[in-house]
Amino acid sequence: MKKIRTELVNSGLMIELDSFYTQSPIKLHNHFNELTYNFVSVDGKNVIAYEIQWRKVEGSTYYEVDYDGNVIFQCKTFGCDKSSPHFEEYVRNMQRIFSTIGEYQRFTELGK
Repeated sequence: MKKIRTELVNSGLMIELDSFYTQSPIKLHNHFNELTYNFVSVDGKNVIAYEIQWRKVEGSTYYEVDYDGNVIFQCKTFGCDKSSPHFEEYVRNMQRIFSTIGEYQRFTELGK
């Protein structure tokens, strides 16, 4: 929770503590940014997976954080052309993001 709050400073997004813990993905947004988070298990570890989409820069940051606040995995995603040498890594990161935060429709559309 502290890690997410730190990342959201100056984003205009607010997390309600009363409804923070949930069994399904949560999406919070305003006119500028969007936060999607989900409680999941990755490689046998319970983590909070979350993505912050920064609309002003047309990209996002993604984290998987354990319950002690340790970052297990992180990446930044911005548009990546198919001819880029980093395209395969980009696709793997996007697949990981979509599967953990519950964006299954976006996950299936990724390869199109």
